Amino acid sequence: MASFFYAIVTLFIIFLNPYSEPPASQSIFETVLCWLGLPVFLAVGAYISARRIKCDEGKTLERFLQFKRRWLILNLIVLAANFHIFGLFYFMRTVCPPLLLEIVVVGVFIGQTAFVLWAISKTEIRIRSLPFSSSYYILFHIRQYLVAALPFLVFAAFFHLLTSIQGLEEALEIFPSLAFLPVALLIFVMFTLFPVGLRFLFPNERLKREPIRTVLLHLARSVKVEARDVLVWKTGLWRVANAAVSGLLGRLRYVFLTDSVLDFPEDEVCAVFAHELGHAKMHHTTLYMVLAISFVGFTLFLERILLALSPGNQILVFVCFAILFWFFLFGYISRRFEQGADIFAARLVGTEALARALLRIFAFTGTEKRTILEWRHFPIERRVETLKRMSEHLPLLDKLLKTTRNAMIVLILLVICGLGGYLYCAFEDASLPQDTIFFLRARYAQSKGDYERALGFAKRALDKKPDSERYLELLKEIKRMIGER
Repeated sequence: MASFFYAIVTLFIIFLNPYSEPPASQSIFETVLCWLGLPVFLAVGAYISARRIKCDEGKTLERFLQFKRRWLILNLIVLAANFHIFGLFYFMRTVCPPLLLEIVVVGVFIGQTAFVLWAISKTEIRIRSLPFSSSYYILFHIRQYLVAALPFLVFAAFFHLLTSIQGLEEALEIFPSLAFLPVALLIFVMFTLFPVGLRFLFPNERLKREPIRTVLLHLARSVKVEARDVLVWKTGLWRVANAAVSGLLGRLRYVFLTDSVLDFPEDEVCAVFAHELGHAKMHHTTLYMVLAISFVGFTLFLERILLALSPGNQILVFVCFAILFWFFLFGYISRRFEQGADIFAARLVGTEALARALLRIFAFTGTEKRTILEWRHFPIERRVETLKRMSEHLPLLDKLLKTTRNAMIVLILLVICGLGGYLYCAFEDASLPQDTIFFLRARYAQSKGDYERALGFAKRALDKKPDSERYLELLKEIKRMIGER
């Protein structure tokens, strides 16, 4: 999951300001040198630093994982510098048509990151004593990046499809709130079909081992959770211990267990499976989908307010809001939902089995215990301690259930505010005066180079409101452009 969220953050930063241009004083040679030289310099530095890590000391793996995170952060900084400071995005935008631009940018991100991973791959393989090649190591990580990149490309394709429909691009430019319903529908479709994509992206197979298959399916039926199947994610020689449930609808819902989890004792496998059933039973995936849709409403509202109050600080404010929304608020909700799934599993199979399963999963990470809150999960040692105390102290269970309900309240408030932001924008768009609509259509036609059409709309706007200096300035600007042609 770390690779998945790393890809999301990196792509978010890359596409944050697609209209950045290179410095005017910088020559083409210097620009290309930065594009090619910085990634090479980064990979060489990572390779040399990784080779210096020794395997004969304690805590070697934990120290290496910290080293790996630092170099991936440096990789993100280099990508951001190339795209936004040295004009790589500007260059790609001028030579690539729509959609191909997004594909090429994602390819550059994956290619450069794979280059850095190759530089450190042999060291991690040596430290973990993994019996496979660097190419297998890189492919394993790329698949996780694609889990984040492919939905992004679907969004880009959907956006370009919408704007290719005659008249719709102009309508969305004038009435941005029209985009809410199509985007909400796309989010619903993506959440629904996401497990199907996972099946094709990661090597997996149907769980056939008995009697564990029968036991797990009986467990799902006992709590009335419908799932199409239980799938085994074949991590092969990586030995990853993890599980996930994906899908909104029962007929398209799958529970994924990695092959390493199936090596656990049967009661621990049931505990891991029961945790995922808890997510499905409490509709956490559906709630996350609704939260994502509400974020679209927040974005529309925030863009409207910033254009009116502080047009020069749009990007900075949006970044701060996105961090607040997804890192702090979503993180708060997610941690409590994970806690709720733990309680569900403990009630279903017992606290002892779940605690042992969590500790066994923790042993696979190879890192020291953490005492601070993680982003989406509480640290495993805290979850285990909570389970032990919960079985001995019943009032604690009531307190935990209350915090889970509080997270639900926060989510509901966010959804209400997000939908309220959309309705505000929709009502404002519906009440736009005719002269403003003509003005916006004139500006849109001007941006597309259709100056004759822009001139007609500018005149109609000025006819509706003759005393408007803004309309008069636009009319003069369009006439000047026509004269220059």
